[in-house]
Amino acid sequence: MPPRLRRDKVLGRWVVVAEERAKRPIGGGKETCPFCPGHEHLTPPAILALTKHGDRVVEERDEGDSRVKDWLVRCFENLYPAFKPPSEAPRVKGLAAGRHEVLVETPIHDEHPHVARLEQLKLALKALLLRMEQLSSEDYVEYVAVFRNYGRLAGASIPHPHTQIVALPFIPDVVKLELKSFKAKCPICSRSDKLTFYDDGEFVAFLPRTGVSPYEFWLAPRTHEPTLSSLNLEGLARALRSTLSSLAKVLDDPPYNMWLHVAPIKESPSHYHWHFEVRPKVTIQAGLEQGFWVYVNPTPPEKAARRLRATASKG
Repeated sequence: MPPRLRRDKVLGRWVVVAEERAKRPIGGGKETCPFCPGHEHLTPPAILALTKHGDRVVEERDEGDSRVKDWLVRCFENLYPAFKPPSEAPRVKGLAAGRHEVLVETPIHDEHPHVARLEQLKLALKALLLRMEQLSSEDYVEYVAVFRNYGRLAGASIPHPHTQIVALPFIPDVVKLELKSFKAKCPICSRSDKLTFYDDGEFVAFLPRTGVSPYEFWLAPRTHEPTLSSLNLEGLARALRSTLSSLAKVLDDPPYNMWLHVAPIKESPSHYHWHFEVRPKVTIQAGLEQGFWVYVNPTPPEKAARRLRATASKG
């Protein structure tokens, strides 16, 4: 049965019922990893593969049963998707029409962003922007959701560095709430210096005063930008590597979830400020959090900011 999209009539939240997600493989070393070079036939054909010819980055894709070799970044449809294209899940009531892709950030099995080569991280970001731009052009897509799970406890079923891209036929409710809130006052532009732990003049990272988890932080451009249209790839790559490296040093390489919030495709309101949110999995959200949405954070953000600031670098 294709994925089914349902709207909770009590709380209004979206739920996707996707049986195929239960078939995802768990774990695996380099020898069996479907994302490692040489195992390309274990995944769907690449929609986009970045390779290098001399000093030139080339955009390629798999054709038929052939697979691009010597790739640096590879993107393909998720084998166990939560959303499927309209051609596979026609836009009729109840079917989750969208796209669900995997972006393999590097051919190296353990080159996660906090230890990645700067040039490799730039290539991964370049591929991400290319796929976001393409998916945003589809008429059935209202929002492109980008997220990264690091570590088994954060939901990563395969340890090889990868990001997931989901093209949605609706705007997530959390983004709608942010749009309303940012219109009154931008929380990024009005952030507290006491909660800022990284600032290279172009990007800033800070802990929200009401973070629901210890060491949760946001990373955003210093200037007020609703979309990624003027993005400096090298600057963002450096900021991501530095801030995630700080998190790894302070918390001994914790599992985390990271997601990207940008303005909706068809709106791009000027009052919005795009940003990454990073939430490490260092506590268990139990009854009060899950049942009543009342969150307990045992680590004051001010204290966490001081610890992260002590390890942050701009290199």
